[in-house]
Amino acid sequence: MKSPKIKIKIFVLGLFVFVAVFNLWSLRPVKIIYTSRQMEGSNDVVVNHFPLTDRDRVHWYLDHKEELLEVYNIPRSTDFDIVIWDVADGFVNLEENYKHDLYCFSDMKVKNNCIEKNMFLKIKLYKYGKEVFTVGYSGYSYAVDKEGKLVAERDEELFHKMRRTKG
Repeated sequence: MKSPKIKIKIFVLGLFVFVAVFNLWSLRPVKIIYTSRQMEGSNDVVVNHFPLTDRDRVHWYLDHKEELLEVYNIPRSTDFDIVIWDVADGFVNLEENYKHDLYCFSDMKVKNNCIEKNMFLKIKLYKYGKEVFTVGYSGYSYAVDKEGKLVAERDEELFHKMRRTKG
C-alpha cells in the first residue's frame, strides 16, 4: 500500500501533465478548411482545432471577423447567418455514409462534399445591428452588451428540445 505522500505526489504530477497537455492542445491555431455560401445571407465555415469553451469560440469569431470578410468575403450582406462547422474526420461521401447525420455542400463538385453535423458556432446578425452567437447545441446564446461584455441567454425552447431528443 502506498503512503499518502506518494499518492499526493502522483496526483499532483498527473494534474500537472493534464494541464500541460491541455494548454498545448488549446494553443493550436484554428485552421479554416472550407467556406461556402449556399444562399444569399447564409454562410458556412468549416474549421479544424476550434476553441473548446463558449467564450473562446465567440471571441475567436470577434477577433477574426475582419479576416473572414477580407479573405473569404464572409459575410456579403448586412443581414446574415454564419455557421462554423467542425471538419472532424474530414469530408465524406453521402452515398457511402447515408446513415450518418451529414451536412453537404452542393457547391463542392467532388463526391466527398459532406461533413458530420457538428456545429461549433452560429452567428446571426439582425438588420437592426444585434449580433447573436449560438454555441453548438447547448441551448445558450450570447450577445455583446453596450459595455462590450459577453452576456449569456438560455434558449429554453432549444434546451428542452435537445433534452427530449437525448433521452
